[in-house]
Amino acid sequence: MNASEKIDQYIEKTRGWKGETIEKLRKIVHEVEPKITEEWKWNSPILSYNGMVCGIGAFKTHVKINFLMGAHLKDNTAFLRVDWTPKTHAQLILKKVTRLMRRC
Repeated sequence: MNASEKIDQYIEKTRGWKGETIEKLRKIVHEVEPKITEEWKWNSPILSYNGMVCGIGAFKTHVKINFLMGAHLKDNTAFLRVDWTPKTHAQLILKKVTRLMRRC
């Protein structure tokens, strides 16, 4: 089974709004950069382009997208958290489906 199939399976097993959110985040990343490739590392979806760009995962109460060089992103919204190690990473934690996600 290739990485994309493993990610499809992961999304199918992740029920409800969390699975829908992961699928929408995956779609957004591919729309922003069509050359993104999918990998399966650490039992999680990883999206890469000349190295790992982000990882997406479902947790008990939230979905998290971790941008591996996210501390370098300009974030006028203050949605990204950079207050953890390593300091190059930034994360976006979604606790429910937002209007932004419903539009996609």
